[in-house]
Amino acid sequence: MSALNPGSYIFEIDHDLSHDPGFMDECSTQVPGTEDQVGYRYFGIGDQGGPAPEDSVAWLQQSIESDGPIEVMSVRSDQLFRDLTPKQV
Repeated sequence: MSALNPGSYIFEIDHDLSHDPGFMDECSTQVPGTEDQVGYRYFGIGDQGGPAPEDSVAWLQQSIESDGPIEVMSVRSDQLFRDLTPKQV
């Protein structure tokens, strides 16, 4: 398993991530040598404190419920690694 690049620790959402071609490209290169397409992004305002902006939360919810080619989940930061199969590790 390669190290994934989660991007900036401060990330706001302003569109449906499940249809984001840029993120799809990132996912396709995250696990070289496998057919698995796995991506990882932090969401929120980092360690500045306070809640994520309402617009970002609404876009996240829409992305989770969307039928796009990317399955979007909002989980704890370690969940991706807990979900990996032995083949993916």
